[in-house]
Amino acid sequence: MDDTFFTGYRKTVLRPQEVLLAIEIPYSKKTQFVSAFKQSPRREDDISTVTAAMSVTFTPGTDIDLILMSSRCWGEELLQEACSSLAGEMTLDPSVPGGMVTYRRTLTLSLFYKFYLTVLLKLRKQGMTVEQVEEDCLSAAEIYHPETPSSVQIYQAVPEGQSQDDTVGRPMMHLSALKQATGEAVYCDDVPLYENELYLALVTSSKAHAKILSIDTSAAESMPGVVSCVLADDIPGSNATGPIEYDESVLAQGQVTCVGHIIGAVVADTQLHAQRAAKAVRVQYEELQPIITIQEAIAAQSFYQPIRTIQRGDLEAGF
Repeated sequence: MDDTFFTGYRKTVLRPQEVLLAIEIPYSKKTQFVSAFKQSPRREDDISTVTAAMSVTFTPGTDIDLILMSSRCWGEELLQEACSSLAGEMTLDPSVPGGMVTYRRTLTLSLFYKFYLTVLLKLRKQGMTVEQVEEDCLSAAEIYHPETPSSVQIYQAVPEGQSQDDTVGRPMMHLSALKQATGEAVYCDDVPLYENELYLALVTSSKAHAKILSIDTSAAESMPGVVSCVLADDIPGSNATGPIEYDESVLAQGQVTCVGHIIGAVVADTQLHAQRAAKAVRVQYEELQPIITIQEAIAAQSFYQPIRTIQRGDLEAGF
């Protein structure tokens, strides 16, 4: 597992039949300093903006007690050259997943500077003659340690003699609190299976803006456990829905307007059978030209009709 292991974003050299069994990380040497850094949008986020591991190994020298293996002293001159080299090597395409190319390049240089200061401080602790780290730069080498979380709940004082039926100012327990805290609350996964129970899995759009040319459910209907496939044409009543105006459809009919738009559903005897069959439904699309600007929307007459236009007479009547 070296620098050729990752071939692209979330891609490695591993073939489908291969498994990475173990990774051996050797102990660091006495004259070796290793640091790892991770910067994420949130501290506990598993997906990082930049992840870096840095290592430097020193050998006995003449000018100072330790010299880099590259025969360069660990000082300001090396820092400047290393940052220039990193800036040249850190070339990212603007379309790289995650974006923020300029920020990520700058952050990488900042992490190297943090590593540089950390090594300087450790060398001085070992009694080596190296550059002094200025006081206003010491915080850059500090390691973040989160404080132990704590909380305080404060209630306002309730006047003496206030009726027990008067809830103003009194802490009110959530109606479900006792059952949730004791484990008595019943959730969907806690409900036992019923006899002849069926499961439904949704068939959703993989296109953001397209016409539906055809839907082939034959492969899904022939799979084990499948009872039926439901599409918009199978709905006997109205397929329209909406919070105020019924301007949306329960199941996509003729056109999809977003990735994940519900096209249909597969009903089967088990959840696994339903999910497998839903993936077997084949939908053919004709992708439509996306509407990006307001001018394009006006030209295509793509807009939502207002529910009602308020007239002056409505206002005078107190509408």
